[in-house]
This record gives sequence, C-alpha cells and structure tokens, in this order.
Amino acid sequence: MLQQVAQSHLDALPGNIFIKDTQSRYLYANQAHSQLVGFDNFHSLLDAGGTDYDSPNEAALLADRMIAEDQRVMANNAALKFLKGYRDKNANWHILLGEKKPFHNTHGGIQGVSSNCQNVTDNPLMNFATIIGNDEKRFGRCAGFCYYIAHKSAVFNLSKRQTECLYYLVRGFTAPEIATRLGLSKRTVESHLDETKHKLACNSKSELIAKAIYQGFLSILPPSVLYVV
Repeated sequence: MLQQVAQSHLDALPGNIFIKDTQSRYLYANQAHSQLVGFDNFHSLLDAGGTDYDSPNEAALLADRMIAEDQRVMANNAALKFLKGYRDKNANWHILLGEKKPFHNTHGGIQGVSSNCQNVTDNPLMNFATIIGNDEKRFGRCAGFCYYIAHKSAVFNLSKRQTECLYYLVRGFTAPEIATRLGLSKRTVESHLDETKHKLACNSKSELIAKAIYQGFLSILPPSVLYVV
C-alpha cells in the first residue's frame, strides 16, 4: 500500500523521473518517463526487459550513450546536465532538459543513478529549435541527439570563453561573427582560438575544427548559447 501511494505521488510530480541500478537497469520510472520511452507504464517497461535497449522508439538508438552517461556519473560521483531529444513512436520530437546524478546508500556507496528532467519541446524562452535545426542542417541527424551542458570543457581543458568560441567556430562562424555573438572584440576571440589551437595541438583553424568534431566536441553545449536568438 505504501509503495502504491509513493508511486502515485511520484507520477503526479512534474517532469520525467527515473532511477537505475549500477547496471543501468530501471528500478523506477514515473508515468511520464515510461510513456516517453514508449510504454504505457513502468510495469510494461519492466516486462519488456527494463533497459534503454528495450524501448520501441528512438530512445533505444541512444541506449549506448545513455548507459555510458550512467557509468560516467557513477565513476565521477558527480551530476551531469544534459539536453537531449528523440522521436516517439508517432515520430513526434521530444526535447528534454535535465540532470542525472548518482544516488547512494546509507553508507555513502553508489547504488545507481537518478534523473529528473523537463520536457521543453515547446518552451518559447530558449533557443532549442535554432540549435537543433542548424546542427541538423550542417552535420546531419538521422536519430536522437544529446548535448552535455557545461560552462567549460573539462575533457578538452578549455576555459568558459574558449569553449564558447570553439562552439561557434565548429559551426561555421567567423571570428567577427563570434565576437558579435559573445560581445567580445575580434582580437579577443582570435586570442581564445589561438590558445585553443595550442591546447589541442593544432596548427590551423581547419585542423582545430576537424579535431574538435572527431573528438566529440559537438556534444558540448555552453549554457550561454541556449538564450541567444
């Protein structure tokens, strides 16, 4: 009875909520998340196998990435913010903004991951449509997508401004255009890009762009670009 009351309470909360164990098997998913990944309810998700691979929609195509996220969150014992999207079984896009973090037992040991995210598909205040549309045109996208929201790139050892400048550079912006977007001088942008080339051991902007894309920089999303119109 208590479990049913708790489930009913969680199902009534806004957003998509789920909990997974250390093997990325679902321990819980509220009604909103269960339906988003293609099931009528959590019990149907469990009956299908209880993992991201078992989703009947595009969520299954992102399963490897989502499980890698789980392992990253647990290995770093730190939260991960994301913007991701995929189509449901009716081919409708759903864009999710949220956070995934480790959850612990009473002794502090990591038991798995939990996540709470909001469906922001129709949010008029943020720049999702422009970001996704432009990336789809430039780089192509046949299935779901996932961005990781970070002020700076720890993987590439870049500062906040270097991350922002590289974000625009790999998307075809020139230094003057980047300067206008970020409210900086062209000289300052060029300085950030020169330092970025040095950090990534590149000799030219074209080499920098190619290396950044090859090493996965396209998935890094600086928070500032979400609100640029």
